[in-house]
Amino acid sequence: MPRKNKMERVDFTAATLWYVDFTNDCDLSTVKPPADGLHRLYDDWKARLEAAGTTMKTWPEKDRKQGKDFIEIHWSHAQNQPSYILNSAQLVESYGSGLASRILATLEAQP
Repeated sequence: MPRKNKMERVDFTAATLWYVDFTNDCDLSTVKPPADGLHRLYDDWKARLEAAGTTMKTWPEKDRKQGKDFIEIHWSHAQNQPSYILNSAQLVESYGSGLASRILATLEAQP
C-alpha cells in the first residue's frame, strides 16, 4: 500500500489538476484548490458518490450508463478517500458539457 500523503497546506490555487486521483486517505482538509473556477473540492466523497449513483438511476438510459461509468471510475478510491478535487473541464472532455453539468449538479446536491 502506498505511503499516506498528508498534503498539509498545499496551495494548488495556480495549478490545473488534470487526471489526478486522490487516494489512500489523502488529507485535503488544508489544501487550497485551484482558483480557476473549474475545480471543486468535495467532502464526504463516498457518500456523494453513493447518493449520486442513486439519483442517476432515474436518468435516461444513455446518461445513466455514462453516469454509472463515472461512479465506477471513482468508487474504488472513494472507499478510503473522504474528500476529492474534481476538474469540471476534465468531465466536459470525458462526458460532454450536458452530462458533465448534470453530474456536477448531482454531486453538489449530495449530502
